[in-house]
Amino acid sequence: MTENETLSHYRVISFLVIALCMMSITSFYCFAEKVGFDIWVCNYTIDILFFLAIIFQMEYERKRAKISCNIETTFIRIAVGFGVCTLIAAGIYFLPAYVRPVLLFPIIMYTVCNTVISVSVSLYFALEICLIANMHEYETALYLLLIVLGMIWVRALDDREYHLHVCTALAVVNFFLPLLFLYFETHTLEFQRLLYSGINSVIIFFVCFFMFKRIRNGTEEEIQNQLVDVLSDSYPEVIELRLYSKAEYLHAITVSKVCFECAKELGLRVDLCAAAGFYYRMGMWKGEPHVQNGVYFAKRLCFPTDLTQILSEYYGEEALPSTRESALVHIVDATIKKLQVLKSEATASGWNKELLIYQTLNEFSQSGIYDESGLSMNQFLKIRDLLVKEEHINELLS
Repeated sequence: MTENETLSHYRVISFLVIALCMMSITSFYCFAEKVGFDIWVCNYTIDILFFLAIIFQMEYERKRAKISCNIETTFIRIAVGFGVCTLIAAGIYFLPAYVRPVLLFPIIMYTVCNTVISVSVSLYFALEICLIANMHEYETALYLLLIVLGMIWVRALDDREYHLHVCTALAVVNFFLPLLFLYFETHTLEFQRLLYSGINSVIIFFVCFFMFKRIRNGTEEEIQNQLVDVLSDSYPEVIELRLYSKAEYLHAITVSKVCFECAKELGLRVDLCAAAGFYYRMGMWKGEPHVQNGVYFAKRLCFPTDLTQILSEYYGEEALPSTRESALVHIVDATIKKLQVLKSEATASGWNKELLIYQTLNEFSQSGIYDESGLSMNQFLKIRDLLVKEEHINELLS
């Protein structure tokens, strides 16, 4: 099997979109402010430095599994979020001083990525606006403070218990802080600024309360979607396995289907179990050392973290199954593997599938391999009964 990290062009497209957005917003502000050529060069230099930093940061966070490790969707979402922030940054240029809704930057970016990237991107836009527009020190301090406070609270929007409270807090802060900083500078309050602050706060509340969850959930659902995508007939690794070994492909497909059915009956994560069942033996396809190679290629393929974790617990060689899903995948794969071996060796009179399944699972249970998985005895017995009745196993053994 060849070493190839699929779909890497999505990352390239994402980085190009981000670079284009940075150039566009810098050009827009420089042109609008009619600055000199030297200021254009200085700001493009800042863009280049930040662009290199964001590339490193996104790749580093991906490899540390701090973003969902899905290059087909997560990186594109980050690029789209960056593009939306670019449009907002261009639009708020036309608003009066002190009432530009920079709080939208951390809110929007956090819906598509993690805290670290959200802070970085938000600060970039705030500093870009402040540097080129030559804003007063009070206004610069205001926008930086809003972003810091925004990131402190915006993470709590994930928690249903605090969602309404955080939405309200962000709206209130967005209303009063600009007026407070404006008063520091001018010692006056204008009705127009009050009106703009009120409108901005309503927008902030609307985005947080009505849109945040939808967009955030969509980002999280992309992980589940990938678990389905990696099993499709057109997925490169599936095609490669089919060409590599028909026997391994049939084994992987059978384990995947059986894991899916068992997970559905037990109330486990069916898509995760199906994907893990198919790729459980990936380290064997790639060569020794099996566990390390399975994990290595899972990371190169940018599989979701939970899937990679199950592959790292392959047969308990380096780590025991730590979840019920991992235990289920091991039970199914190991049982089918043993049945295939015994079927090829047994005589017609000596073959008793039900008895062999009972004996095999009893051996697994006594070994203590599932002690850390959280799998209950009732679930273990239910899996055993399901395997006895499972038609996919009969088809493979026939």
